[in-house]
Amino acid sequence: MRKIAFFLAMLLMPCVSFAGLLSSSSPVTPVSKEYKQQLMGSPVYIQIFKEERTLDLYVKMGEQYQLLDSYKICNYSGGLGPKRRQGDFKSPEG
Repeated sequence: MRKIAFFLAMLLMPCVSFAGLLSSSSPVTPVSKEYKQQLMGSPVYIQIFKEERTLDLYVKMGEQYQLLDSYKICNYSGGLGPKRRQGDFKSPEG
């Protein structure tokens, strides 16, 4: 019985962890244009997911970065894979 409980716990652990990541990274309410204007000049962190074709924009609020907005990327050049050198038409992923 203990082995079954352990197996179920290991099986469900990634699901619980992934659900926590989804809820913490998405903005709770849409951000107004006025608030975005106030944040101009704040440090930002940009994360690009090529396969999902999204760009996530994080802004530093206090001591941590918060997801400000997520943008769909229509197209990119260079295909999937790591950026190896300047001018190879690829965006660094991550």
